[in-house]
Amino acid sequence: MSEQPPTPRSDFDFWLGDWGVHLRDTDELIGHNHIERTQLGHVLVENYTTVNGRFSGTSLNGYDHIAGRWHQCWMDMTGLVLDLYGNLVDGAMVMSGVIENGAVERITWTPDPDGSVRQHWQQSTDDGATWATVFDGTYRPRRSAT
Repeated sequence: MSEQPPTPRSDFDFWLGDWGVHLRDTDELIGHNHIERTQLGHVLVENYTTVNGRFSGTSLNGYDHIAGRWHQCWMDMTGLVLDLYGNLVDGAMVMSGVIENGAVERITWTPDPDGSVRQHWQQSTDDGATWATVFDGTYRPRRSAT
């Protein structure tokens, strides 16, 4: 019997696990993230907190089989709500959305060969003509990712 091809809902499996979150340019550990499956495997739940415990946030992530795309809803302790939509592009998860002030937010999660994951968050205030980095980090496994 041949192995079944992965379904779109497994596209983000590379992000599952317990992670130390590091700034990409300095390698400083700034937080911890735990991403796990729930709802019979259809939803990924993210729980993030900074090392000092002064900031935290949660996201729900799932593949919308009707719209044919991924959806992330991030909510944090400041009251920020960010809805992002996207899909796997060349092995990286790319999601974007427009916030209240009209800025476009784009976050790309890229699995690295060493088992880490890069998260690159960018913002555009000119409809995507130019992009500024909001956050560039590396997720390193705290223990074996599941």
